Amino acid sequence: MKFLAFSDVHQDLEAIRKLIERADEVDFLVCAGDISTFGTGLERSCAELAKANKEIFIIPGNSERPEILLEICKKYNFKFIHGKSERIGNYNFVGIGGSLPTPFFTPYEISESEFKRLLSSFLNLNKIVLVTHNPPYKTKLDHLLGMHTGSKSIRDFIESADVEICICGHIHEHAGEEDFVKKTKVINAGKKGVVIEL
Repeated sequence: MKFLAFSDVHQDLEAIRKLIERADEVDFLVCAGDISTFGTGLERSCAELAKANKEIFIIPGNSERPEILLEICKKYNFKFIHGKSERIGNYNFVGIGGSLPTPFFTPYEISESEFKRLLSSFLNLNKIVLVTHNPPYKTKLDHLLGMHTGSKSIRDFIESADVEICICGHIHEHAGEEDFVKKTKVINAGKKGVVIEL
């Protein structure tokens, strides 16, 4: 299977149109959150993304309230996978949206304990494709202003479960970059997106 993963377009309609242009080469799309800016432009961005005419799996970033994104997903027939797993081929796609608290008081910020609670349901799955907005702790992808800002709970899950790959976003400065947690590749998809083949 081949899919296009992206994150953090923040209502940039031109970036969404460029993603749509690449949709023909993949089986489906995966959004790792922050399609809006603090919730602004959410409906318009989703309406534009729907023009891809592909199945779209999506989680909220820290810019989207889950309950609001869920209602819009129903309208456009997107697959809302926050706190859920979706079997696609031989893989289990697990989605966990939101971010750890930020200095900006964004719409969907959660604690490490909440990340741990959400992830605990999926420990026994195999061949996991983990889709998170917040990157895992202590990688190249969560390094910002001299600190590691990622989630320890997400990292612990990757180290404990059968995670084939982790797709994340959130830290714009590392868009398109990748690193490893043990043998698991972690990719910040960014607004330009990355094509992943499994």
